[in-house]
Parts: sequence; structure tokens; C-alpha cells
Amino acid sequence: MPNRLRWSSAAPGLRGTVNPSPAPGDPIVRARLAAAVGRAIAAAAADERDALASLYAATRDRTRELRHDGRRAEEALMILKREVSADAERTTDPPSSSAHALRIAVLIQHVVRWCVACYYTAN
Repeated sequence: MPNRLRWSSAAPGLRGTVNPSPAPGDPIVRARLAAAVGRAIAAAAADERDALASLYAATRDRTRELRHDGRRAEEALMILKREVSADAERTTDPPSSSAHALRIAVLIQHVVRWCVACYYTAN
């Protein structure tokens, strides 16, 4: 059975290595990320592609900013996951169904994949 790495601050390999404090950043970049999260959650099926493109661009910009500020990949990932989760909670009503919670989880999975890809892409 393969050993799987879990992206949590409680994971043994990451304990004590991730700065739990919010990362300062350009307020415009953070506002774009928050707005993109809100649009992606609220998007109807027809608008989903545009909403995800917007979320990708905001994720890319925030990842670049964190990397430029000297954050390690796992720090950038944890910060971005925390920010997206907080933005999702602020921009939506309390989850009314498991489908809503699943949608947020899927968006976070996209953000994780994009963050890792953008972090290691030379831009």
C-alpha cells in the first residue's frame, strides 16, 4: 500500500514547516482571487469555463507573488488553500447541501493543481 502525503499542517513531514500566519500581498491580487472564487462557486454550467479561467489566472498571479516573496512551495500551497477556503466561506451562504460542499472541494482541488504547476513553471 503506497504511503500518501496529506497536505495538512498536521502531516508529520510538514509539522512546524509551514507558516500559519496570513501572507501579506498585493491587495489587488488578493481581491482578484476572492472575486474569482465567488464567481467560480456561483457560476452556472454555461459560465463555468469563464469562471474557472478567471480563478486560474488569479491563482497563477497569487502563486507567482508568493514565490517571489520567497515562500516555499508547500507554504504557498497552504496559504492559497487557506485563502480560497476563507474566500469561499465569505462569498457564499452557508452550504445548503453536500453538492455545494463538493463544489468547493473540487475548486480547491483545481487551485492545488494550478498552484503546484505555476510554482514550478518558470515565468
